[in-house]
Amino acid sequence: MQSKSTKDVEQSIALQKSTTLLTEIEVAGITGYSVRTLQSHRRSRQGIPFVRLAFNKIRYRLSDVEAHIENHLVATK
Repeated sequence: MQSKSTKDVEQSIALQKSTTLLTEIEVAGITGYSVRTLQSHRRSRQGIPFVRLAFNKIRYRLSDVEAHIENHLVATK
């Protein structure tokens, strides 16, 4: 039985992040945004990209949430 290489493991993690879907409540908990703010951002097509699975079934990809946080990182000295 062969062990997975580091590259294989990294690819597997990246795939999981890109396919993991979060609810708006989970995203609100991670980002500190209120659910209402996330809803407002969706209406105005701002903020974190989202997936509409049904009329009232919204999800966010974990990778998009992480990218949003990374883009708002403020560097210090």
